[in-house]
Amino acid sequence: DLSLGQVVVSRGSDLYLQMLLKDNFMHADLHPGNILVQDKQAQLDSMEGDTTPEDGQSTRVVLVDAGMVARLHGKEQSNFIGFLQAMGDGDGWRAGQCVLEFSDRQTCVKPSDRDAFCAAMVDIFAVYCRGYGTNVSVGQVLIEVLQCIRLHKVRIDVNYATLVINILCLHGLAEALQPDYNVLDAAKPLLSVYRPGPFWRFLIKRVIYPTAQTIKRRKDAIVYRKLRSEALKKRSGGGDRATPAEKLVAFAKGHVFPVVLTFMVAGVVTWSEGLGYV
Repeated sequence: DLSLGQVVVSRGSDLYLQMLLKDNFMHADLHPGNILVQDKQAQLDSMEGDTTPEDGQSTRVVLVDAGMVARLHGKEQSNFIGFLQAMGDGDGWRAGQCVLEFSDRQTCVKPSDRDAFCAAMVDIFAVYCRGYGTNVSVGQVLIEVLQCIRLHKVRIDVNYATLVINILCLHGLAEALQPDYNVLDAAKPLLSVYRPGPFWRFLIKRVIYPTAQTIKRRKDAIVYRKLRSEALKKRSGGGDRATPAEKLVAFAKGHVFPVVLTFMVAGVVTWSEGLGYV
């Protein structure tokens, strides 16, 4: 059922962006084993009486092990969202400036070193990240950025590492279930409305975020109608018959992408600890 993959990917991205933009809390151990999909309609169909879910949603995504969370402070939220916005704009220099703010005890402090790092980020973005609508692979961009961080000995704090790991998990799920769904493009309606500052955070939570989320879901629906049409054509022609559920199981069992990136981020944090900064 194509709708299962649609729910997991679309609602998964909604959850991540809500934690980042609205809640200021981030799940600190997000991986496929901590993501559950509840088919409420199937449960109700096995019961007598009313068979309509109370909230109108037949399927929902649930995160478990929520006792492990990272609290995001205003500066952390602003820096990371600024980094994602720079990705959407294809601005490598601004993305580099944001990454250099990923620690209050930065080890890359010399002006020449900081300029060299930002210049390297510009080169990465010229190849892998040209902005919204250019089919940016968030996972590939983050691989290159993490390698650049390691080479230039840039320090990142644990909360930022958590944010990176989570978005890599989301990207991996999207690739496994809906390869044609672009995580960065889908996030544009929500990322574009963010502004730093206490007043803006209040306004975003109460007014702007719900409206932007509605816009995102409508755009997701348009994308999925197109993907569904293309998938039906492929299936009628004898193409890949693996269902999203089967792909999700395969991803959880053997998809190494987030694991590899976890070790890369852990390596950066460990390097920082070795210098006595953690």
